[in-house]
Order: sequence, then C-alpha cells, then structure tokens
Amino acid sequence: MSVAVTTPWRLRIAFLALVVLASIVGWRLFVLQVQQQDSLRGWGKQISVRSEVVPAFRGNIYDRTGRVLAMSTPGVALAIDPSKAPEAKQWVGPVAERLGIDPTRLAQRFEAAKGRQHMYIRRNLTPAEASHVMDLEVPGLIAESESQRYYPGGEAAGHIVGFTDVDGRGREGLEFAFNQHMAPSQGERRILIDRERDAIRYLPGGSDEQFGHDLHLSLDADLQYAAYRALKRAALRTRAESGSAVVLDAKTGEILAAASYPSFNPNNTATREPERTRPRFVADLFEPGSTIKPFAVALALQEQVVEPNEVIETPRFFKVNSHRVSDTKNYEQLDVAGIIQKSSNVGTAKLMLRMDSQALPVLLRRAGLGEDTGLALPAEALGGVPNRTRWSDIGRASLGYGYGLSVNAVQLAQAYTAFANQGQVRPVTLVQGLPSLPPVQLFEPDIADGMLKMMAAVTAPGGTAQQAKIPGYTSAGKTGTTIKAGTQGYLERRYVGSFAGLFPATDPRLVVVVSIDDPKGANYYGGNTAAPAFAEITREAARILNIPPDEPETLLAGGAN
Repeated sequence: MSVAVTTPWRLRIAFLALVVLASIVGWRLFVLQVQQQDSLRGWGKQISVRSEVVPAFRGNIYDRTGRVLAMSTPGVALAIDPSKAPEAKQWVGPVAERLGIDPTRLAQRFEAAKGRQHMYIRRNLTPAEASHVMDLEVPGLIAESESQRYYPGGEAAGHIVGFTDVDGRGREGLEFAFNQHMAPSQGERRILIDRERDAIRYLPGGSDEQFGHDLHLSLDADLQYAAYRALKRAALRTRAESGSAVVLDAKTGEILAAASYPSFNPNNTATREPERTRPRFVADLFEPGSTIKPFAVALALQEQVVEPNEVIETPRFFKVNSHRVSDTKNYEQLDVAGIIQKSSNVGTAKLMLRMDSQALPVLLRRAGLGEDTGLALPAEALGGVPNRTRWSDIGRASLGYGYGLSVNAVQLAQAYTAFANQGQVRPVTLVQGLPSLPPVQLFEPDIADGMLKMMAAVTAPGGTAQQAKIPGYTSAGKTGTTIKAGTQGYLERRYVGSFAGLFPATDPRLVVVVSIDDPKGANYYGGNTAAPAFAEITREAARILNIPPDEPETLLAGGAN
C-alpha cells in the first residue's frame, strides 16, 4: 500500500492563491464600504421602492336634466425639487413670466425650501399651461397630474354649487355642505424606481382609488340662468345694492332656480370676495312687508272674523293707540279682495285687531317663516317671527302688513306654495334623494283658492303689480315694500322692494319670489322694482318648461297691435 505525498511547492501555490483572493475581497469591501459609501447611498435612494398616488376624481354636480354644474377635469401642478434645481436667478424669471406670477415672491419661497425635495410653484394649471413652462427644461422642474374643478354654470349658479380650494376641499355652497359625500379617496401603488426615476415594475400591495359620489339637484340650468339674468337686469336698472330670486315648482316645492346678485365666477378665484359669494336667497334677511298680507287676510277669513263681501272703512290714516297706520291714498271703503288688490295697510290692520294676537305668529311659523329650510346651505340665516306672550295693538297690526319679522327669500317662496296646493305648504328641496318634511295644511282649500283669485287681481288693471303680467298668461301675487332696518332703527330713504307670485294663476306651476335690496330713485316700490323681474322670469319659464298659455285671447289681442 502506497501513500500520496503532496509536494511543498503545491501547498505554497494554494496558500498564495487564497491570500490573493482574500486580499481582493478585502480591498473590494474597503472600496464599497469606505471609498464609495456616499455614492452607494445615493444609488440606494435612487433605486428603491416608492409609493405613487393613484388619483380619483371628486363627484360631479348635475341639474335635473343631467347637465353638469360642477365637474373635475385633468389638471397639472408644477413643482420643483430644490435639491436638483439651479440657482434661483437662472430659472425663476422665465418661469414666473410664463405663469404670470411674482418672480420675487417665487424666489423667496425657493430659498426657504432649500434642503427639501419638493416645492409647489403653481397648481390647477391646464396641461397646455404646464407644457408651456416645462418647455424651459429647468432641472428639477416637475409636472404632477391632479384634478381641478370646473363650473360650467359660471356666475349664474355659483352661489348654489359653491367652490373648492386648491386641494379639492369644498369651501362654499353645496361643495362645502356635501364635501364628504363628493370627496374622493386617492389610491396608492408601489413602484420600483431606477436611478433615472423611471418605473422598473409595479409591486404588489397598495390600495384602490375611490371616486366621490355625484350630487343631483332639482335645479334647471336654463331656468337658473334666466332667473339670474332677470335679477341682474333688475338690480342694474334700479341701481340696487343687491337682490335675490327664487323659483319653486309650486306642486312639489323643488327649487328650480335660486339666484343672487352681485355674483361671482367660481372658476375665477379673483372674484371670490365675501360680499359676492353670499347666497343671498338664504343668507340675506328682510322684512317681507305686504307680501304677508295674503296670510293675514286668509287667516281672518278662516277665523271668520270677516265675511268675504264685507266692506271695511279704509281712510288713508288710521290711529292705533298713539301710532298711525297709513295707506298711499284714501281708499275710503274696500272689501277683502280690495284690501289685497290695493295693498291697504289700514284694512289689514283692522282685520288683525279683530283676531287673537297669537293667531298670525303661530300660522307664519307653521308656514316655515323664520324656520330652517333644511337645504343644508351653510350660510342660511333663519330670521324669525316674534314669540311673545303679549302683543301690543300696533305690534299685531304691523305684523299683518309684514313688519316686525324677518325672512329669507326661500322661506317666503315656500310659504306661498300654500296658495298653489289648496292650503298645503310644500317643504322646499334642492338635492334629489334626500328625505323631506311632510306638507303642512295651513288653510282650508276654499280659503286658499279664494286668496289665489284675489291675488290675481294684483297683476290686473288697478292692482299694484301690473308690470308682473305677461301676455297670454294669468299670474297672481303680492307686492311688498319695506323701509330697511339698520342697527340703530329704520334707515331714511332706504327700501326693500319685493314680489311673491304664482304662475299661471289658473293652475300654478311656479312660485317666484324676487327681492330687490336698496333700489335708488323714486320708483322703489315692489311693483316697480321686483315685479318686472318676475315677468321676465315667468316669460322665460313658460318657454323653457313648455307651459301653455291660459289666457289666449289676451295673447291674440296683443299680437294684433
């Protein structure tokens, strides 16, 4: 048996090879851990797993016909990575010029952001606007996809839909009231990114995006525009400070239009001043004046304190204790219908003094005056009907012709639905699909129908609102003119002119309320300021809603002239 013997020179070669190999590994580790430490850390930051937001859009707002009133569109946010950008003087000027922003302010923000990896330059840009800036090829400049809000209705519907801020959160109107309902939930996905920030592949995990819910309204976009245009014309014609207009479906209480003046364009942030963004149809309170008389007279008939054909002595002046109630002229004698047609304060006051002092305040609150409308608009002011245990005689009398209480335009329109539905008040609604309150039986059917006929005489020859009438159609309503109240009492030569009406009078389809705040000039009465806007709104409504004429002989007579 023989034994193999390894020669010494082979062992030396093997040992030397191991030493060389160990030296190479050691040197490589030294290079990686010491000499290339910073470089490798940079690679680690550049080649890594990153999270990316998956955008989701906010819900849209639609009118009753499916037309869009608010929608989200693709937008771009321009940002910059200060750690990769050159000095401010090399890029701020050209970028600011193309964006139309202040270069000094942009440079200051950039200097303050040094040490960070992200700074927004401007958001909510269109892709074309962003591309115009990206063409400058500034190192570190980033174009990020986002959504921006667009409002096709512009200033006509701005007070209702409201607007969102730059981060897509509702700030006014329905955008604010239903923010959580319409807000989306962004998704997230994990991506392997190389050193050039290009995606290598998507990784498992992350979360799915959730789109916001849509909102469907009772508004008619065409009628909304018509109401706003008529209101704006009336305000400009009378040189008024502001105004409101509300159009209801008389049978259902649905709001078909609600306009405010002055207005704002929700697409233009420069117009979002507090005085312009107020939804005045719910935010502005006023004393309704003679528009309350139909409720007072109807209640007197229902309480049987007056007969329909009874003649009331109506001198121009009537003394209530130490106070004087007056009319614009001496009517001498008026029956109940005449009190409404001529808008007699004296006649109304005499009827009020025949009734229990609590009767009218209770009825007005049941009609919804001074109460929450349930529309969820954030700026709504409730106003109120006084709740007193004892009423003075002048307090009772003046309440009957609309002083001593405060309402908004929507509340007044809601109350007037009683005269279109045989005495039933239909609660107003704006957002479809939400529960609504049950109707309230305010008057007996024959009382409400009789009052509707009396109010039709207001727009006829001899009435106070002849300018509310349009050819071919009957209409009914009541004018109101009140002195404006200030913090120190009533203001001299400052008025609110209003008109509350039903159209057509034979079978009302619409309730329309127009209020003109602080008109200038001698013709400040509701019949001169608000009634013409009512006529313009109903003329357009008849066309838009295809309401047939109910007085064709008048239309034919007018066409022959």
